[in-house]
Order: sequence, then structure tokens, then C-alpha cells
Amino acid sequence: MKKYSYSTKPLTVAAVAAIEGTKFSYSRRTQVLKRATELCGIVPFDWHKTEIYDGDRLPLPPGKGFVMYFGFDTTSAAEAAKQRLTEANFSALVWDVDHENRCIGEALREAERAGEEASCTEAGKEVDWKNDPRFAERSTH
Repeated sequence: MKKYSYSTKPLTVAAVAAIEGTKFSYSRRTQVLKRATELCGIVPFDWHKTEIYDGDRLPLPPGKGFVMYFGFDTTSAAEAAKQRLTEANFSALVWDVDHENRCIGEALREAERAGEEASCTEAGKEVDWKNDPRFAERSTH
């Protein structure tokens, strides 16, 4: 399985598995990737270990997790994959590119407010995220 083996799709399903204990072996990672791939019907375009925090939108206990990202062209296919993953005890979320850009913009603004350097790159080039409408702050009304 190779990361970034297909181009970006309009919808992303994130499948998250909790990692129990302190070790997450290569063979266990392979098993988790294989099972999630079977459930989604496609290989993930990315995956990595992650930290799960109290208050995340994931119904998992705080601790270590392993997240896999799957791209879909239609809402029905993404929602069907999410349902299969959830039934198999994965935590799963669906979002579109607009939602992802809003989250990125929010994280960049939060980092800047905290006095940290906030930058964004796409395809190796710096993005002027403050003036890019994709990352603009949106009203909640």
C-alpha cells in the first residue's frame, strides 16, 4: 500500500482506531489498514498515528490512535463507508474540502493568536492564507 496513491477526492472519510497499550507494531498496523480498506472498498490515501484528546469529536477514550483517510466522489459512497467502519468499531468522520479548509483556517488563526508562526503551503508553495477566501473566517449565523 502506498500513500497518496490517488488524487484528491471531493469527500474524505477519516477512520480512527484506538491503540491499546504502548506498542503499535507493523503487523498490527497492517491488519488495521487491511480491515479498513476492506470496509471502504478502496485504499486510504494517507494514514498516521495520532493523539486522541478528551473533547475530540471522536467517540474514543483519550490516548493514542491510528487514523486513515479515504477519498470518495459521492456523499452516498462516503456515508456507506462511514457506516460500515462504525459498525466494525472504528470511529469515522466525513467531511468535504470546504470543511477542511475552514478547519485549517481556524487552526492558523488560533496559532497566530497564540503568538506562533502560522503558515500554509500547497504543493510546496507558500499560500497567502490571510487573503485566501478558502480559509476566511465564517459567520456562524
